[in-house]
Amino acid sequence: CIEELKCKICYNIFQDPIMELPNQHIMCKICFFNYNNILHKYEDDNLGNLRLICPFCKEQITDLIKPRFIINMLNYLEMKCTSEFQNEKCNWKGNGNDYYKHIKICKFASEERKGKVKENCDKMREILNREITPHLKKEHLKIFNEHVKEWDWLENDERDWKLW
Repeated sequence: CIEELKCKICYNIFQDPIMELPNQHIMCKICFFNYNNILHKYEDDNLGNLRLICPFCKEQITDLIKPRFIINMLNYLEMKCTSEFQNEKCNWKGNGNDYYKHIKICKFASEERKGKVKENCDKMREILNREITPHLKKEHLKIFNEHVKEWDWLENDERDWKLW
């Protein structure tokens, strides 16, 4: 059943699944680390002194392992890319373990993301020009003149989005 191969946190097909012990809950590695607010990568055999908590049962985790059975099932799961751009569809087909590798390099997915980013930037630029920019001009003219004249940097440097 495909539902058994989906992460209960992100609801997508498992991406690099891990299983926590002692209760054997399975989730995507990235979902687990986001839940535990861990920025560094997991070392397969070294949890160090970190206090890790299971997102499901909220118990402290004693170990993380790769669920070989799920990984093997993903190898047999046939998937296809659903990305499209300008009425052209990607024709990639492969297994569940290779799907996320493909998405990272799929030109259709990349163009689709660029379109969404541009759409979001346009919306943000509209809000900035309608609400924030007039306030800045009126109340913070010096800051505006020194830093905020052009908002083009927003879509070019993803790190700056975190400030907003």
